[in-house]
Amino acid sequence: MNPGLLRPLRNAIALMLNRASVKLADGSQARQTLQLTVMKDELRDGVEHWQPFGFTALPQGGAQAIAARLGGHSDHMVALVVEMPAHRPTDLQGGESAMYNAYGHRLVLLKDGTALLRCQKLRVEGDIESTGEIKDRCDSDGLTMQAMREVYNAHRHTETGLITETPDGQMEGGA
Repeated sequence: MNPGLLRPLRNAIALMLNRASVKLADGSQARQTLQLTVMKDELRDGVEHWQPFGFTALPQGGAQAIAARLGGHSDHMVALVVEMPAHRPTDLQGGESAMYNAYGHRLVLLKDGTALLRCQKLRVEGDIESTGEIKDRCDSDGLTMQAMREVYNAHRHTETGLITETPDGQMEGGA
């Protein structure tokens, strides 16, 4: 068989998946699009960035991607995976997973069952419920909510020289 006959097929297969570098990202539409530099100097605009359902991220310039030419056609490129290695946590144990961003905030699911959230502020829009204790300042002198209720319920005032009774309205909850 003439090797020249297979050359176009071999080239199409070789070009189906490529490394790329993100230049710009547009997350304002239903499907995010990227401007990528593919190989050394091929600039591609409007490359669709496919992301898993329920997860999204807007990559910054300099992020790295794997781009696929669907059907081997250069006119239909999609970005399958985009990452920023400089920001990826490198201290995970086998089996652990994390969500993270370029600013150092992250949620790590640890092997001991702990979900560790590192952020400046946690804002919850809605009610919070817990089947376990809630404790503040857990690494120092913090108290659980139950301990705070017990202190409140037993407290008395002595500032006026008279000892008051414990509060009529007891804090409820807990044990």
